[in-house]
Amino acid sequence: MEWFKQLEIYLFPIVMLLTIGMNNWKREERTQGDRVFGFLPFLIICMMGSDVAYHALQLYVHRFTVLYAGYLVYCFFLTAVPHAWLLYVNGKLSARHNRRWTAAVCHVMTGIAIAAVLLTVIIPWSLSTEGWGAHAVSYSLNHGSLPAKLVSIVLYLMGLILAATAYPKEVTKEGQKETRYLLEAGVFSLVGGMVQSFAEDWHTGGPFVALAVLFIYLNAQNRQITTDGLTGLNNRKRLFFMLETKIPQADKEHPMILYLLDANRFKQINDKYGHAEGEKTALSACRIYRLYVSG
Repeated sequence: MEWFKQLEIYLFPIVMLLTIGMNNWKREERTQGDRVFGFLPFLIICMMGSDVAYHALQLYVHRFTVLYAGYLVYCFFLTAVPHAWLLYVNGKLSARHNRRWTAAVCHVMTGIAIAAVLLTVIIPWSLSTEGWGAHAVSYSLNHGSLPAKLVSIVLYLMGLILAATAYPKEVTKEGQKETRYLLEAGVFSLVGGMVQSFAEDWHTGGPFVALAVLFIYLNAQNRQITTDGLTGLNNRKRLFFMLETKIPQADKEHPMILYLLDANRFKQINDKYGHAEGEKTALSACRIYRLYVSG
C-alpha cells in the first residue's frame, strides 16, 4: 500500500528529527533563528505525518468532509515548513547583518504563503458546493495543492537568495562558514521540494528538509565544541589547537603575531548592574574585537 511505503520512507527521518527536536527544546535560544530552529523539526514531522495520513484517508474514507480536512492539514504544513525555513535563515543572518529589506521579503512571502493556502482551500470546496461530480472533487483534492507546492519552492528559493547575498558581506571566517552551511542546507531543501512537487511518488520533500536540519544541527554541535557559548568566539581548546598548528609553520618569511587583549572591570559591572548587563558588555566587547581583527 502506498501510504505504508510512505511511512517506511519517513520513519527514520521522523526518529532523527524527534531526537534533534527534543535535544534543542530545553536550550536557551539567543536569536530569532535559534528559536525557529527549535520547532522546525516538529513542523517537518507534522508535514510528513499529514502526508501519510492524507493518503491513508484516500484509501479507506470516502466522505468529502474527512478527506477535505486531511487535505487542508497537509497543505498547511506543506507551506509552513518552507516558511519556517525562510524565517530561520533570515533570523541567523539578521544576528550579524542589519538588512531591513530581508524582513520586508519575509513579510511579503508570508502573505503569499497565506494566499496559497487559501487558494488550496477554495478549489475543492467550490467544486463540491457547485455540484460537480465526485471525480472532479477527487481530482481537485489530489491536484489542488499545486499552489502550495509552488509557493514552497519559492520560499526555499528565497532562503537561498538571502544566504547568497549575505555571503560576500561576511567579514569573518566563522560568518562565511555559517552562511555557507545555510546555502548547502538550502540546496537540499529546494531539491527535495522540487522533486516531490513534480514527482509525488518519490516523497523527497520531508526527508530532504530533514537532511538539511541534520546538516545544520551537526555543524552547530561541532561549533559548540570549539566556541564559547555566549560570545561565539573560539574557546581555549581552539586556541591551543591553533597554536599547535601555526607555531611550527612560523619562520622569518612567515612571521606569527599573537595579540593578547584584556578587558578590565567586568567584575565591577556584574556587581553593580547584574550578570545580564555583564553579558551584554561582553558581547559588545567581542563585537568590537571582531571588527578590529577583520578590519
